[in-house]
Amino acid sequence: MTSHAQNDSKDKDSKGKDKEKTTLSVPANPHNPKNPTLAELQKPDESELSQANTDLLAKNAELQSRVDELTTQVNVLVNERSGQMFFYGAMSVLAGLFVGIGSVWFIVNKNKSDW
Repeated sequence: MTSHAQNDSKDKDSKGKDKEKTTLSVPANPHNPKNPTLAELQKPDESELSQANTDLLAKNAELQSRVDELTTQVNVLVNERSGQMFFYGAMSVLAGLFVGIGSVWFIVNKNKSDW
């Protein structure tokens, strides 16, 4: 079995060229109170927070407007469907009424012709 020699500061890439390795230094004691925390290192300033808040409020207002618009459309469609079902019911009643009157008229006229 052969051993591969590795250099700690250099490595070979896929083309065989030497490239530098980048290493991160980790503090010996990560809980040292003198070291800044990640939140402190990435703390945004007030203007960034204010701008982000303004953008989010505008987006929220836009989305709320869209929700209201869609709610109105749903209500319109429900009411149209209700009206359509009422119309179909009324047409069914009228058709039944005409069939009933026609049947009675046919039976009465048939009996008169038999006299």
